[in-house]
Amino acid sequence: MGALILCEFMKLKRYNVLWFGAVTVVLGTAYAASTSLFDGACTYADYVSNLIWANFSYIMPFTVTLIGGFIIDREYTDDTLKSLFCVPVSWRRLLAAKLVVAWLAAIAFGVFSLLCSVALSVAWVHPADFTAATLVRGAAQIIGLNALQFLALAPIIALFARWRGKFFIGVLVAFCYGFVGIFVAGQNLADVYPPSAAFGLIGYVPIDGSGIVSYNPVVGAAVLAVCVAVTVAIACCSVPDGGGKARSGRQRVSRGRRAR
Repeated sequence: MGALILCEFMKLKRYNVLWFGAVTVVLGTAYAASTSLFDGACTYADYVSNLIWANFSYIMPFTVTLIGGFIIDREYTDDTLKSLFCVPVSWRRLLAAKLVVAWLAAIAFGVFSLLCSVALSVAWVHPADFTAATLVRGAAQIIGLNALQFLALAPIIALFARWRGKFFIGVLVAFCYGFVGIFVAGQNLADVYPPSAAFGLIGYVPIDGSGIVSYNPVVGAAVLAVCVAVTVAIACCSVPDGGGKARSGRQRVSRGRRAR
């Protein structure tokens, strides 16, 4: 599995999709910085709060689902599925490796988002409480959100991996999924809504104090655990688009050889 994950990671580099993710992260951190200054909130804690909100609702659902769907759909575009059954790598194992790579990419984007927030804090925002303690807390929250929110998005990536060229629909669904969270989180439902279930686990507090600030981490963890279980179930039942035909064709060839 380790070699397969490394192979899929190299595909990310080869297709330059990491650059796309980096651009969206920069835009997200710049947007959060401008919002913080516009609101008159010039503390690093408030900046991190704005950045987490931007990542949760706009940036990560779109970026991570697009990248995850893209690396899966390349198997269809590059027409490599025909050789998939000739090597000891199953579709489910390949799908699992791609999901792991997408999760690691989400964490990497969290680290890059943190670095961008530090750079913009020094060059532009100039927060008053930019200390080692606030930096460590911000790092845990920013990276933690990306790592945990991916678990809520993974079922969408796994589901739309089933169909050739349909991952863009999954991206749209994921974007709406995150956008709706803007309204759901303000209705005391943040713990039970998967994209915002990580709030209690990372200790997120809205910058204006609105919405629910006393989360239940146990409920949030349970919701994300259900998302993981759903992803595993989808992956275990998944077959690639046209995979059944390829398998039946291989079986016919094998029977013909045995007949001869």
